[in-house]
Amino acid sequence: SGNFVFRKTGTGATTVLGIGANNINVSIGSTSGGNFTGISVVGASLGLVVYNDGYALQINGGVDALVGIPDLTVMASGLQVMAITTAQTVQNYQITIPGSDTPITLNFTQGAPFFEALGHITLGVANLGSISGDFGVQKVSDGGTGSYLALGVNNVNVVLGTSDTNFTIAGASLGILIHTVGGTTTYAMVTSGGTDTLNGVPGLTFTGSLSLLFNNGVDTTAANIPTTVQTASGAVSLDFSSLGTGAHGMSIQGTANLDIAGFFTINNGSFIIQKSSVGTTTKILIAIAVPSATMGSAAFGLQFTDVQFGLVIYRDPAASGSTYALTASIGAVTVNGLPSGTTLSGSASLMINT
Repeated sequence: SGNFVFRKTGTGATTVLGIGANNINVSIGSTSGGNFTGISVVGASLGLVVYNDGYALQINGGVDALVGIPDLTVMASGLQVMAITTAQTVQNYQITIPGSDTPITLNFTQGAPFFEALGHITLGVANLGSISGDFGVQKVSDGGTGSYLALGVNNVNVVLGTSDTNFTIAGASLGILIHTVGGTTTYAMVTSGGTDTLNGVPGLTFTGSLSLLFNNGVDTTAANIPTTVQTASGAVSLDFSSLGTGAHGMSIQGTANLDIAGFFTINNGSFIIQKSSVGTTTKILIAIAVPSATMGSAAFGLQFTDVQFGLVIYRDPAASGSTYALTASIGAVTVNGLPSGTTLSGSASLMINT
C-alpha cells in the first residue's frame, strides 16, 4: 500500500518522467495460522526522474525486517539509496504526491555515474549473539574505464555468546575498496577493532583492540581513489598509507590486557605484524612490546618490565632460503617475596642476524 504519482512533461528528446511514492508498506512472504513469515517494509518512499540519457533515483527504505523465523532477528532502518546515470543536473527536483504535505526532493551534488546506499542493520541469533552497525556502499568512476566500489561499516557492535558469558566488540569499523578495470579486480581492506572484551569467565579477564590493513593489488597512489566511504553515522577511512606505496601489503596490530586468575598478568601489551614487498623480495616484520607483566603476585612471583621483541624476515625467491634478524630484551626481571634483606633482579637481551 502507499501513495504514488506519475508525471510526464515535454515531448520527444525533452521528455521528463517523474515518479514518486510515499508511505509504502510492503509484505513479501506467506501467512500460516495467523503468523506471517517474510520481509516487511514500513514507511518507505521513492523518487525517480527519467531523462532521455538516464535517470536519478532516491529511495528511503523506512523500517525493514525479516519476521517470523524462530530465533533469528534481522532489521534495517534508515536505509537510503541514491543513484544517478544522467548527465542532467538534478538538484532540488521536487515530486509532489497528492495527499502529502511534503514533496519528495531529489538533490544530487555528485555527477554520473554514482551509486550510494546507507543504513543501519541489526542481526541477532538466539543463544549465539548479535551484530549491529551502520553501513554504506558507494560506486564511483576511477576517472578512466574502471570503477571503485567502496563498502564501509561503522559503529559495529558484536556480542558472541550468551547474555552473561560472551566476547564483545564495541565501536569497530570496516572498510573495503574494490577496483575493477579491464576485467581485472583488486581489493584492499581496513578494519578497526574498537574495544574487545571477554566477559563472564571466572578468573580470566581480557580487554584489547585489533586493527588490520590489507592490500591485494589496489594502486593506492591513483589520482581518483576514494579515501573515505560514507555510512549512516559518518565516514569510514580508507587510508592505506602505512603500507607504503606498493600495491601489496598487510599489517595487523593491536593491544591487550590479560589477567589469568591473578597469577599471570600483562598490562598494556601491544604488537604489530607487517608484510610488504620490495621488488621480488618479501619482508615480514613482527614487533611485540609489553611495558609490564607479572607471574605470581606482588607478594611472591616474578615481575617483568619493558619486554620487547622484534623480528624481520626477508624472502628472496632467487635465494635458497629466508634470512632474518631478531632482537629480544627484558629491561628488568625482579623476584618478589624473597626473605627480608634478599633481592634478586636482572635483565636479559638476545640479538641474532643471519
